[in-house]
Amino acid sequence: MRTVNFLWYFGFVGVPWPTLATNEAQFSNQNISMCSFVQATNLHLLFPEWNCVDTAMVPSPNPCSWTGVKCIEYIVVNISLPNRRITGSVPTAVGYLANLQYWDMHGNLLKSALPSTIGSLVSLTFLDLSKNKFSSPIPSEIGKLSCLSYLILSSNSLSSSIPSAIGSLSSSLIHLELSLNQIISNIPTSIGLLTKLLYLDLNSNKCFGTIPSSIFLLPALQYIDISVNLLSSSIPSSIGYLTNIQYLDMLKNKFTSTIPSSVGQIQGLLYLRLSHNLFQHSIPSSIGYLSSLSFLDFSSNLLTGYIPSSIGILRSIQSSTSASTNSLDLFPPQSAS
Repeated sequence: MRTVNFLWYFGFVGVPWPTLATNEAQFSNQNISMCSFVQATNLHLLFPEWNCVDTAMVPSPNPCSWTGVKCIEYIVVNISLPNRRITGSVPTAVGYLANLQYWDMHGNLLKSALPSTIGSLVSLTFLDLSKNKFSSPIPSEIGKLSCLSYLILSSNSLSSSIPSAIGSLSSSLIHLELSLNQIISNIPTSIGLLTKLLYLDLNSNKCFGTIPSSIFLLPALQYIDISVNLLSSSIPSSIGYLTNIQYLDMLKNKFTSTIPSSVGQIQGLLYLRLSHNLFQHSIPSSIGYLSSLSFLDFSSNLLTGYIPSSIGILRSIQSSTSASTNSLDLFPPQSAS
């Protein structure tokens, strides 16, 4: 009878005794974490099996049978509950799920702060908490998630700065999405350490200052969206080193000076939008080297001169806006005969 009670306490009926004895603390912590989710959210109202014996913090039934939960050998490794109208907050006890690899609760109504204990999820490879109502800063402890490949926190109300500790994810992070928040800071130079990064989206925040030049040296980067921010100064010529970039959107910032001619070196570029800035002088003729380009927008700047004829050889282009609200001529001045 004592064995049966022990097995019920941990919610894993049918697991061999030696396994449970070895992992007693691990199962106990997992129980605390999963039951904390039950207490901190409305999950028990949405899914009746999300249930615990309140006084003992014991899941009933086994949490591996709960909607949205997957386990390996009775250890929770996956929580996937997107777009379920979940309300409440993320409990601090989430940090006990040290074996969690995949966590997706995007498109819900979760609010409050992201707890610093998120940094204890050392096995996590995928995190998507976008389209919720989280507020307060992004915890710097996120830099402890050394296995993390995907970090998606867009469409919340996250504030303050992007933690410089994010640069500690250099060996794993390939996708960083923090768009549509209330971030007010410089872009940290440590992002330039993310040498495996493919996708960077910081659009629709209040990032200010210059773009760290180190970002333009990231060899794998394919997608950059830093539109609708307060970024200023000039774009460095090192932008030409982004040889794998396909999508580049800098719409609605305060960039000044000239558009660097080195942009013509990004020959795989498909989408280029530099509109609604303060760019001056002429459009570089090197734009004509972007043979794969299908979208081009320079509108609403302070550009002068004429539209280079090299744009006319861009056979793949489907949409182009250059002259609108600039002082550009369609043709170069004709020499006197």
